[in-house]
Amino acid sequence: MNVTCSLRATTLRCIRRRLLSTYYDSQSGMHITRSHSFSLTDISTGISTDLNAKTLNIFKSDRHTPTTNSGVSINIDMPFYNNNITDTVKLIQAAKSQHLQVKANIIDAFSASSSDIQSIAGVIADAEVDIITLCDTSGLLSQDIEDAADVLQDYFEAVTWLDVVGTPLVDRIAIRLNASSNKEVVQMIAEGGDWREMPMIRHWDTCETGEHGLKTELVRSVLLKYGERPDACRGGGSI
Repeated sequence: MNVTCSLRATTLRCIRRRLLSTYYDSQSGMHITRSHSFSLTDISTGISTDLNAKTLNIFKSDRHTPTTNSGVSINIDMPFYNNNITDTVKLIQAAKSQHLQVKANIIDAFSASSSDIQSIAGVIADAEVDIITLCDTSGLLSQDIEDAADVLQDYFEAVTWLDVVGTPLVDRIAIRLNASSNKEVVQMIAEGGDWREMPMIRHWDTCETGEHGLKTELVRSVLLKYGERPDACRGGGSI
């Protein structure tokens, strides 16, 4: 098979994965079931809940204290240098060896290029990270909805079009908006942008008080409207 045909086959496989609720992953030999639910993780406590406020997980920064229903939260500061990626991968692998969920937070993700974020996401996805959070820590995203939509689509597609073993990145990607962001940005993301090409973001970082990120209740109130939509497995990207 030539390179063009191989690339086309990979692209078509990604498209099918992004639109199906379940599929067989030939690379891992596993049947993958895509999630239709949302999770909200409090930035301060690490407690992850569903839209009904039921606790799903507790992400802790101390990887040495695994407990029932707990996970590990790892920060990746941007700009991120390649010589640090090995240490991050080791942290992820150590946590996975203890059967813990791992959440990687790319701090100030939008200060780096989408290609840089794609490279990091690919490496940590291969290390079996469960959630990759793009954090607008410094409020770099525009408050103009159209401008923000263009930027977010660029970054979301850069990450979610990666072809990885196991759970597709469209179901691992998360977003942490700055506290200064507004409800319209959340609604825009949930609706998939102007052309409904954005992936459905299932994981959101929020803040109960609104000090470190968008208020939990604000995000929850928007997402509750979209939880049962027929395009709940929307993968994003044009076909």
